[in-house]
Amino acid sequence: MAEQWRCSAQHIRNMIWRCELQAFLHGGMLIRITPAAVIAYKEAKTVDATCQ
Repeated sequence: MAEQWRCSAQHIRNMIWRCELQAFLHGGMLIRITPAAVIAYKEAKTVDATCQ
């Protein structure tokens, strides 16, 4: 995810801990982010080009 978004893995973890990006722990340590969570985040952060 971090590579795709061109940011650090720590930044992604910070977004999760701030509840900006939904994720879950798998096996107690691995952080998993679903495609639906990525879409929801992008939709929430998208600015309408027609707004002024």
